Amino acid sequence: MNDLSETPTAGESFQIRMAELRRRFVDRSRRDADHVRALAERLARGEPLAGDLLRDLARTAHGLSGAAGVFGFDGISEAAHRLERCLRRQDGGVGDPRPLLAALEAELEAMWARADVA
Repeated sequence: MNDLSETPTAGESFQIRMAELRRRFVDRSRRDADHVRALAERLARGEPLAGDLLRDLARTAHGLSGAAGVFGFDGISEAAHRLERCLRRQDGGVGDPRPLLAALEAELEAMWARADVA
């Protein structure tokens, strides 16, 4: 028979699950950043910020913003949200997203550096 003292409480199980999901977010954020870099390279080569390029960047920024906020990465969430807002306004050609892309990448790199130490 199992010793009940070894069974995690509901709160402990939740914390264990959240830690695992947080770790998976960090892993996924590396893939998302690679995707954003590839899209930013297209922009740097002169491709207009419209159509699929605009939608893919905005969608990825939106996903990063929401997930980062859930897991307590407020700097990433805010940087991604600012980028998304800029991209959503691109219908009228407002704003250059490159500084916002750089800010998001800096926030991600800072998180990865902390995650690699932890």
